[in-house]
Amino acid sequence: MSLPGVVQKFTFEGLLRELLSLNWTEPALVEVLGRYLEAMGPFLKYFPDAVASVINKLFELLNSLPFIVKDPSTSSAGHARLQICTSFIRKAKAADKSILPHMKVLLI
Repeated sequence: MSLPGVVQKFTFEGLLRELLSLNWTEPALVEVLGRYLEAMGPFLKYFPDAVASVINKLFELLNSLPFIVKDPSTSSAGHARLQICTSFIRKAKAADKSILPHMKVLLI
């Protein structure tokens, strides 16, 4: 007898582990990775222990982008930064209260 929910759980955990292990710093790739992590939002609702790892990875991605850009409207770094910030907001909505302890660092 197959348990689809169990197989699915391991598949999502493995995928999340692989995404978190990527060390992309090119702005276009950071933007893509941000989108991938954003897509994991519904999964985080059922596995709140993974929220800290995703939040840490989003901060890592945000810090890997250049701080100074000449024209933010055409900059790939600016687009990537916007994507990562959008991912933070969507993670907050998807993870509900499990994200709050990890976001306290922003208030300091």
